[in-house]
Amino acid sequence: MEQMITNLGFPIACVVGLAYYFVQKDKSSREDINKIIDNLREDNKLDRELYRDTIDKFDSKLDKFAIALENNNSELSVIKDDIRNIKEKVGV
Repeated sequence: MEQMITNLGFPIACVVGLAYYFVQKDKSSREDINKIIDNLREDNKLDRELYRDTIDKFDSKLDKFAIALENNNSELSVIKDDIRNIKEKVGV
C-alpha cells in the first residue's frame, strides 16, 4: 500500500482502496441476495406442494360431502313418499 501511495499519490491510492472495498462489498451483497433468492425458491416450492395437498384433501372431502347429500336426498324422497301415503290413508 505504501508503494502504491508513493507511486500514484495519496488521492489515487484512496480511490483505488475505496473501489476495492466497494467491489468486495458488492460481491458479498450479491452472495447474500443469491442465498435469499434460493431460500425463497425453496419456500415457494414447499408452499406449492402444501397447497396441492390441501386442494387434493379438500377435493376428497367435497366428493364425500356430495355422496352424503345424495344419500340424504334419497332418504328425503322416501320420507316424502311415506308422508304422501299417510295423507292418502288419512284422507287429507
